[in-house]
Amino acid sequence: MGKYQDVIRGAQQLLLNLPDPIYIIDLEDRVLWGNQVFENRFGFSDAPMYHNNIIHPDGTGINPNVIVTPILNDDNLPIAYTVLLKEARGGERMEFEAEEREERYRIIAENTSDTIVLVDNQAIVRYVSPSMTSLSGYNNDEYEGMDAFDIIHPEDRDRVRFNYWNVLQSKQPVNLEYRVIHAEGHTIHIEARVKPVLDGKGDVKYVVAVARDVSERKK
Repeated sequence: MGKYQDVIRGAQQLLLNLPDPIYIIDLEDRVLWGNQVFENRFGFSDAPMYHNNIIHPDGTGINPNVIVTPILNDDNLPIAYTVLLKEARGGERMEFEAEEREERYRIIAENTSDTIVLVDNQAIVRYVSPSMTSLSGYNNDEYEGMDAFDIIHPEDRDRVRFNYWNVLQSKQPVNLEYRVIHAEGHTIHIEARVKPVLDGKGDVKYVVAVARDVSERKK
């Protein structure tokens, strides 16, 4: 380990207090040094410890989500590697929380009297809540995959389409009233709140409309 002492000393101050386990291995995968979090989680002794055999206290292997970075010498050749562990427990917790949020949203969508319609940036329906059937007579399988404007009254279609494109461009929500042709052929009046859904780059990925039947009020 003598030839690695300078490498370890140079890395310790930078890596010692990181919140994630991080350690240094040589070219044979032997662990040379670990920060305090690594030592607390996995233990560290003079006995040989190898990167591929590191075991969690619960008996499972390390999480495969690792970031391995070479440490290069003056000739730009690797002489060791730093290994940063993004542990499974944190990832699993985030995944569980995401699933819980998705489940809550699904319950809300399936039990609200308003109809929720998710449309992509090409005006194709990607999701519609179950209340779509009571609103329009169309079931989910019929409406998902359709052009969102196909069931809108012909006299209102261009106006609603214009507002849809305006939401894409302005990234601002709008309130709309328009008519829909029910699956049985009669006309219903709709009031909708239309909002953009942005992706990580700030572009509009979807437009979500929360719609309700206001035909009785119109009468």
